[in-house]
Amino acid sequence: MRICVSLGGSIKDYQSGLVQAVKQKADLAELRLDFLQDTLTPFNFQEFAAKSSLPLMTTIRSSEEGGQWRGAEESKLDLLLKTAESGAAFVDVSYHSIHRKAKIAEAIKSKAKLVVSSHFVGKTPTLPELRDIVRQSHEAGADIVKVVGLANTFVDNFRILELLSIYPQIPLIAFCMGELGKMSRIMSPMMGAYLTFACLNQTKATAPGQITVKELRSAWDVLSVAP
Repeated sequence: MRICVSLGGSIKDYQSGLVQAVKQKADLAELRLDFLQDTLTPFNFQEFAAKSSLPLMTTIRSSEEGGQWRGAEESKLDLLLKTAESGAAFVDVSYHSIHRKAKIAEAIKSKAKLVVSSHFVGKTPTLPELRDIVRQSHEAGADIVKVVGLANTFVDNFRILELLSIYPQIPLIAFCMGELGKMSRIMSPMMGAYLTFACLNQTKATAPGQITVKELRSAWDVLSVAP
């Protein structure tokens, strides 16, 4: 079961966060570039990636998806492509971006694993809607499909986790955000999800309901499924 530590802040925060992620035995690290407080050039990203002992996933989440990116779409895609060319192992691109500019998928896939993601910050879609999202993302060229909703009820967790049994052949990340969604973050890897996200501590969380690596491992210990 893979744990991806999500990091935001400054480049120094990334550097110190990676050290802690290694100590906490994470499998990879996500760099939330929409949280970045510095200027990240392709050159210093390449240098940064070369020094990382963990595989890196780069992500830029728009404000509509619960992120902080307010720049142009072209600038976002250009930066993501440059991180793929400069050493990122995984690049997360929203389905809407892939749908509008299909060629970006081919360009990124030539250099890194492509994660095609869909985030719903106010709800968890119906099961038929979720199934359509997974199918369309896979057909768009995703190496890994990511679908995230917001749990407004506890039952929302079960709906999104059901995707993991429907599509066992597709590398899939599926869970709910929010306080009520914490159980899906814990359970999804147990049900075959490609990975789950965690933070180093609650002051460093990059999404609602994100739990720490320590909390995640403690939950798995209680359930006797710790890797």
